[in-house]
Amino acid sequence: MLLLLLGSIFGLFFIAVIPPGYNPDEPSHFLRAAQLGEGQLTGRQIADDQFSEIAVGAPRQTFGGDVPRAVAELFAATHVFPEATHPMGVEKTSSIDWRKARGLHITNETVSAGITAEAYSPLVYAPTLIPYWLGKLLDLPVLVIFYLARILNLAAGLFLTWAAIKLIPRGKWIMLMVGLLPTTIIQFSSVSSDPVAIGLGFLAVALALRIAFQDSSVRKGQWIQLLGVYAALGVAKPAYITLLGVMLAIPLCNRHARKLKDWAPWAIVLLLAAAAALAWQKIGVALPPSPEATAQVEAQNAFVAGHPLAVLKTLFYTFFTDMGVTRYFLPGIFGNAVWARVFLSTPFIYLLCGALALSPLVRDKDESSWEGTTISRAVLPAGLVSLFVAASALIGVGLYMVYTAARMTVVIGLQGRYFLPLIPLLLVAAIPFRARLDDIQGRLRAVLVGIALASLVSMAWQTWTYLWRPGLGIFW
Repeated sequence: MLLLLLGSIFGLFFIAVIPPGYNPDEPSHFLRAAQLGEGQLTGRQIADDQFSEIAVGAPRQTFGGDVPRAVAELFAATHVFPEATHPMGVEKTSSIDWRKARGLHITNETVSAGITAEAYSPLVYAPTLIPYWLGKLLDLPVLVIFYLARILNLAAGLFLTWAAIKLIPRGKWIMLMVGLLPTTIIQFSSVSSDPVAIGLGFLAVALALRIAFQDSSVRKGQWIQLLGVYAALGVAKPAYITLLGVMLAIPLCNRHARKLKDWAPWAIVLLLAAAAALAWQKIGVALPPSPEATAQVEAQNAFVAGHPLAVLKTLFYTFFTDMGVTRYFLPGIFGNAVWARVFLSTPFIYLLCGALALSPLVRDKDESSWEGTTISRAVLPAGLVSLFVAASALIGVGLYMVYTAARMTVVIGLQGRYFLPLIPLLLVAAIPFRARLDDIQGRLRAVLVGIALASLVSMAWQTWTYLWRPGLGIFW
């Protein structure tokens, strides 16, 4: 209940304080939802990106679809663009035309819009499509539809994370602390693919580990649940399909799941979930990549072929060093808002690092015990850490090949929020198999809750002062 309480309070605060479109890629996600709401499953090549003309400063795109003009006008009224240049903060929010935003209603008039979120599936936009269709039916202002979509996205993200906490047999406080990171709550409070994708990532890890640690055979219904969750995760965000590796813990840790009859459903779940992710990639990306994208990948392939260690060097710089303005990775994991303009203060980042490190030592009263064998106790932590490293590297390499120019020393486009569903893997691997400081469990819980609450308060304060009250920021 702590997640639902704090998540709702601070989530609603961020919904109210952050103007429409000021969260990461929020305009493109709302445009994609509107495109789906109008019955367009996939996009098309567009010769004239009218959205970039209406919302002055928006990057011009060559791939997208048709959306109601009122949706495009919303982001012109809130002055989201150009997001990469100043002025920002109070100077920008003070110029928002709220009267115009409140008067926009969806009509039959449409415009072509370049949509960078074109490849995302309808599944991740379910919390946005519901208020979109309801708003059209009731002729609600687009602004009201947008805020209702934020509220439903928050509810979806919190519910999926809460379900993961209830399901995971060991490490409930790990899942709670990751769920209460300021970045997690802010992303849940936005119109985005992240609430559903991140929540499904948490749920997939929790469900696989629950089955792995149970002292009974895997039931037919559990195989169906695994297939449903992992297939949905693959469709929601194909990059997270690497979390299928957690299913290896089932035959490793559950002695009842090592029989020959269990290998067939295990393999079927793996193959069908992977096929679902690949199938959506085939459907969602209906057009071949642009000449610019093709040239980028070819240039990187040629560079890597001639400099095979360059990618390792770039990944090292990206993950383990601070490279300045192109580097938002570490703060992005713990707390950032308003399109990477507001970062959680460094002292709170250190506190959250400490809290996450302590979370494997905290044991909830209804956590299950698992002794395992000598081999499984050694292999499970090593396997989870290896999966975390491999999944993180794949995300980094993918962005390196597609978005990063040759010879750059950091990966462009890598954001900390991409790694939120992977963090529990690393922390569950650190759970000790023996007793965990039984005499100070209450104090540890109080420390973790205090740090989570203080970090959320700090993030909320900085976001509010940055956007609405100049000169009041602390630890700035």
